[in-house]
Amino acid sequence: MNLSEGKIDIIPVYHNTGRREAILGNQITTWCLNNMALVGEFGGPNTGWTLPLPDTPVRCPGYSVVLIARFLIVIHVTFLEYFFLTVNVIADGTYYREEAFPAIAPNFVVEIRSQSDTEDKVHEKMIMWMNAGVEEGFSIDPFTHKARIYRRQFHWRENVNPSILTSNVLNGFVLNLQGII
Repeated sequence: MNLSEGKIDIIPVYHNTGRREAILGNQITTWCLNNMALVGEFGGPNTGWTLPLPDTPVRCPGYSVVLIARFLIVIHVTFLEYFFLTVNVIADGTYYREEAFPAIAPNFVVEIRSQSDTEDKVHEKMIMWMNAGVEEGFSIDPFTHKARIYRRQFHWRENVNPSILTSNVLNGFVLNLQGII
């Protein structure tokens, strides 16, 4: 789902794409939960971000992670305040300064090509993410068995039939592509 120029695009998810996204989401969620001191926010396909681009589009990547340093700038609190707010979330179920679509670009995104996407469309999405300030992104194409790593210092690097992808942004995160590609 994306919101741009007042229009909502709802993209169909096919069975195999949903399974692949579940496998991917499990790995990212596990890394985030094991590294909570590094993570500000993370989310799946329903997590939207208002990007700092001229038309301020709202975009929902397959999966995304905002590291704590970037996240604290957006919610305007210190690390200690955030720690105590997090404790309060657990204690009473309330949430701090929640915004529907925070005005921030994630540090890390992953997109899996679905049957309704083309290679070019996914590539354009990834370039848009990089232009918005994302530091690193993985695009995974299960139909061509290719994965691309996008980083801000270079456009992208393509891997054919990779078994893993290693992140430079999420310290220690290695994405196992078994069942995804």
